[in-house]
Amino acid sequence: MHESHLPPYEGTPSPNRTLDTQVTSRLREAMVADITTRYAIRPPAILTALRTVPRHLFLPGIALDRAYNDDAIVTKHDADGLPTSSASQPAIVAIMLDQLEAMPGMRVLEIGAGTGYNAALLAEIVGPQGHVTTVDLDADVSAAARQHLEAAGYGPDRVTVICGDGAYGWAEDAPYDRIILTVGAWDVLPHWFAQLIDGGRIVVPLAIHTVQISAALERHDQTLSSTTLQPCGFMRLRGPFAGPEILAPLPETTSIRLLAEPPIPDSARVAALFKTTPRKRALTDTHGAALRIVLAFMTTEVVSLLSHPPHPLLGYHATGILTPEGDAACVLAGESGSDQLALLEYGTSNAAQHFEQVVGEWRAIGSPSLSQWSMQLYPKGTMPPPQQPAFSLVPKEHWDILLSHA
Repeated sequence: MHESHLPPYEGTPSPNRTLDTQVTSRLREAMVADITTRYAIRPPAILTALRTVPRHLFLPGIALDRAYNDDAIVTKHDADGLPTSSASQPAIVAIMLDQLEAMPGMRVLEIGAGTGYNAALLAEIVGPQGHVTTVDLDADVSAAARQHLEAAGYGPDRVTVICGDGAYGWAEDAPYDRIILTVGAWDVLPHWFAQLIDGGRIVVPLAIHTVQISAALERHDQTLSSTTLQPCGFMRLRGPFAGPEILAPLPETTSIRLLAEPPIPDSARVAALFKTTPRKRALTDTHGAALRIVLAFMTTEVVSLLSHPPHPLLGYHATGILTPEGDAACVLAGESGSDQLALLEYGTSNAAQHFEQVVGEWRAIGSPSLSQWSMQLYPKGTMPPPQQPAFSLVPKEHWDILLSHA
């Protein structure tokens, strides 16, 4: 589900986008059947929206079969070739809509318009009595989203498209019953919280030590509490509120970029480390895919490695421990959501020893899966003493996040 790590699609466009509605209807039915087979998406309103909204109209120039595959499709790159906008994978779209629990008549704010497809799904769910406002930083992206929405029958009476910095939300249409981000965020920004009604819900791909978690958070007076947590991977919020994460290219490597929170080791030293031959071992633990979450929640020395094109060993995305000195790394490489992960050890044994210590602590508390963890967000400086013995504290700029498990 890591939409930011997929290559752009080079396909043959359909010669006629509107010729055969039966064909596109069948493709949507097949897409929904595929998603519901693999994921527990049950709300009828979400499935109806997926069956109704013509995704191909939001992806001009993409072949029909590709438009209805359960894949993310990159639609824009920056000058360095990194993706900056995409159509999200339909499965993660459905999962996050399930987390959001939007209802007919609600007012919804979306941060990150993308192609406009997600806003159209939201418009279907909230119905004619509700309204969706979607904000995107890029003028060309927001203009294209508006065109796609109107072509699909979702005009400004249903969806308002704003070109602006989504970090500020959109106060003109506030307050909102629901807020959803289709971009990754390092923190829950004050404007979003202020524009959310008490009892409302925000779904945000939240970075916890470079690992993203789609967190459904409900507002209760001045705090936020999670209802569900899901793994995800989105392009990061851009602009002055993007957060302190650093994406640093590693010199003389094959397109590897290090994503980390400061301070980070010297990039030349890290590059030299990852040019060495690692010690590799397979992970047979049935909870292998959960280890990314374990690292994010239970230690701070976590980094991610991104590569376009995919690195022969690290793939598009690897997560692990890098020592502050940059002399050792121990990373999980493989597709997120799969148990087929390999552990790659570089340099000294220090990082691997730290990894084993963290995993041992996780096992000692019962090996909780992501669904057993919860988040409580307190405004900075207001968190009471934790009542549970096992917890992790993740400080952000505006919040202190208490992670606890069942």
